[in-house]
Amino acid sequence: MKKLIFSLILTGFSAVAAVQVAAQEELDEGGSAPFSVVYREKIEWLDLWIEQADVRNHSPRVLLVGDSITKNYYSRVKDDLKRKAVVDKLATSKAVCDPAFLKELRLVLEDYEYDVIHFNNGLHGWDYSEQQFEEGMTRFVELLKEVAPRTDLIWATITPCRGKWRQRNERIDLRNDIAKKTIGRYAKETSDLFDVVEGKPK
Repeated sequence: MKKLIFSLILTGFSAVAAVQVAAQEELDEGGSAPFSVVYREKIEWLDLWIEQADVRNHSPRVLLVGDSITKNYYSRVKDDLKRKAVVDKLATSKAVCDPAFLKELRLVLEDYEYDVIHFNNGLHGWDYSEQQFEEGMTRFVELLKEVAPRTDLIWATITPCRGKWRQRNERIDLRNDIAKKTIGRYAKETSDLFDVVEGKPK
C-alpha cells in the first residue's frame, strides 16, 4: 500500500514537472504558456482600502487600481478629491495576467459601484510573455463589461524603470502598446504617467 501511494505521488510530481517544462520551453521559443500557468513573485501583497464603506452606493466613488506606484500616489489623489469624490484603492503586486488579480478586482466591483476606475498595471509579472499580458488585459476589459459596464475607465500608462531595472523599459514600451490596443480603446481617457515620469526622477 505504501509503495502504491509513493508511486502515485511520484507520478503526480512528474506530471507537474512535465507541464512546467513544456510551458517554459514555449516561453523560451517566444510563445505563450497556457493562461492557467501562474507565475508568482517571492512575496505577493494586496493593499485594499475602502473609504466610507458603510455607504455602499456613495457617489461619486473612484477606484485607483495599480501597484506600488498607485499605492504611493493614492493619499495625494484622495486629498485632492476629498471635496469631490470618495477615493478607494486596490494596489497589488499581481500582474493583470494572474487569475488572482481578476478575483481580487471582482471582489471589490461586486460589492461597490464606481463612477470611475483609474487603472495602472504592468510593472510586475515579468515571467509572463507579452502575449499573456495582452490576454490579461483583454480579460480585464471583459470583467469590467460584465461587472461594471457603467463605470468610466481611465487607463494610466506604465511608468518607466530607473537604475539597474532600466533595461526593462523596452518591455514596458511593448506593454504600453499592448494596453493601448486593448484597454486604451475601451478607456474614456488616458493618463500618461510614462511621459510625466520619464527623465524626471524627482
